[in-house]
Amino acid sequence: MNRVRSLIITNNDDPRPYRWKPILLLFAIVLGLLHLPAEADLVREQEKIREQYPNVAHISASQLEDMLNHSHEKIVLFDVREKSEFRVSHIEGAIQIDPNMSGQEFLNRYGDSIQNRKVVFYCSVGYRSSNMAKTLLNQFPTHSPDDLLNLRYGLFGWHNQSRELVNGNSSTDLIHPYNFWWGRMIERRELRSYKP
Repeated sequence: MNRVRSLIITNNDDPRPYRWKPILLLFAIVLGLLHLPAEADLVREQEKIREQYPNVAHISASQLEDMLNHSHEKIVLFDVREKSEFRVSHIEGAIQIDPNMSGQEFLNRYGDSIQNRKVVFYCSVGYRSSNMAKTLLNQFPTHSPDDLLNLRYGLFGWHNQSRELVNGNSSTDLIHPYNFWWGRMIERRELRSYKP
C-alpha cells in the first residue's frame, strides 16, 4: 500500500506535464495574432510605412475618391502590384506598373504624362507604392512631394471601406490577398481571390 501511495505522489510531482505549457502558450499567441481585426493590422503597417518612408506624402481613400469624382485637377493613378493582382481588381482608371520598375524606366515611359499632374500610387498595403514614390522623388526633383502620393492603407483599405473596384470593364467585390499573411488585413475575407 505504501508503495502504491508513493507512486501516486511521485507521478503527481512529475514535471513532464508542464513541458507542453510553453508550446501551448506560443500556439495561443500565434492563433490570437491571426485573428486580430484587419483594421488594427493595417493601422500598424501604416505606422511602419510612415517610419520607413518619411518623405512620402499620403492621401486617404476618401480624398482620392473625391478627387477622382469631383476634382478638375489632373490625376494619374498607378497600381504598383503584379499583373495577376491587378487582373483580380483595381481602382478604375489605374495604370498597372511593375513593382520592380526602376525610376528611370518609369520616367522614360510615363514622365511626359505626369508633368503638372498629381500622381497617386497604390499597392495592397502601401510598401511597394511608397517605395515607388520615394524612388521618383529622388529621381524627379522637379515634382513637388505633395504631387507624388501614396494611397494610405492601400487597396486593402479601399476595399475594406467598400469602395468600388473593377476588373476589366465590370465592377467587382473581389480582391487579391497577395498571400495568406497579408490577406488577413482584408475584412471581408470571403472576397479574397487569386483569380478574377
